[in-house]
Amino acid sequence: IAGNDKVGASARENPKMIIVDPNDLTYDENIGTFDNTDVQTFGLGVNNLSITGTGSSNFFPQRIFAFSTVKGATDIPRFTGTSNWGDMITAMGTTFDTKITDEWIKRDGDVFSYAAPFEIGDNATSTQFNDNGVTVFWPNATTITDADPRVRVTSAAFRAYLNLRDNAADTATFSGLYNCGNSTPAWDFNISNNSSVTFSGATFNNVGDFTVGSSVSGNATFDSCGVVYNNNASLSGSILKNPNADHLMRLAA
Repeated sequence: IAGNDKVGASARENPKMIIVDPNDLTYDENIGTFDNTDVQTFGLGVNNLSITGTGSSNFFPQRIFAFSTVKGATDIPRFTGTSNWGDMITAMGTTFDTKITDEWIKRDGDVFSYAAPFEIGDNATSTQFNDNGVTVFWPNATTITDADPRVRVTSAAFRAYLNLRDNAADTATFSGLYNCGNSTPAWDFNISNNSSVTFSGATFNNVGDFTVGSSVSGNATFDSCGVVYNNNASLSGSILKNPNADHLMRLAA
């Protein structure tokens, strides 16, 4: 959706992306209980402030994209086949209708700025994913007092999932840096089958509850994460620090 707040007749510059998580009601007055499973339509309201000149009625919206944060959903960005983070550039530019990569995902060498949830595998297609040591970061959530409130996210907005088949041919390797800002989404890597998931010195910052299953092995650094739930995964050599919860690791019974 569009917006421009710069001076000097700069209205022809590129519009500014605004990320809104409809699960976030902390900035809105509401009555009753919000049930996001019952939402059928989203609306957009515009309030013009401090506008000079005679063109205050002009409004040029871009497309609005709605992503699912549910594992296995058809409308969640995902990696399948032999893939790496470079493939997300293509997926976000083709799978999700027209080219939207300029704002939703940006790349500078091996550094990616990304603004959506993601899933590795679809539990149906052969998947061999390797992040090749990239850095991926998500935009921070802002508060209502922020002078430039272009991001409204909650812990649901940037969720991540592994959804690999019960097949030894399915693999996922992580050696990069992942930083979720201050949105602390839950990441579900709770795979316990014949697939193979390897942590090779990866770092996960500011993830919320992080669940890993017995298909996961290797070492990673969990920095400022919530609770790391270890369901019989082999995480020998991992570093867990700066917890954002009362317990840092829980082992499966």
